[in-house]
Amino acid sequence: MFELKKNAVNRVTMKWYMDNLKDKIIMPEKKTQLLPNYTEQDLEKVISDIMSNLSIDSIAITDKNELVDGYKRISAINSFINGDIEYNGKVYSELSSEEKELFDNYHIGIFAG
Repeated sequence: MFELKKNAVNRVTMKWYMDNLKDKIIMPEKKTQLLPNYTEQDLEKVISDIMSNLSIDSIAITDKNELVDGYKRISAINSFINGDIEYNGKVYSELSSEEKELFDNYHIGIFAG
């Protein structure tokens, strides 16, 4: 199994992210950090960019999988996968096979500190 290289940006597919990292990322708590309140439209824009195969910035995590940078991107991705936001009126589980393949094969950069 592929493991993230430390102190490097790793290019992984969204499928790899879902299978290996999604449930391990520790999101910062709003109580302890000044985190913006993103609207649903802000999050949907990230998914639209992914589905249009546009580049989104990398995310950064610590060696303990704590999210350091990329709160909006990871919030959008996880919300879409979990069925909390839509892309073209569909949540991830409702995507056509072609749309799901596009999303699953999208490459995201993950800086592992």
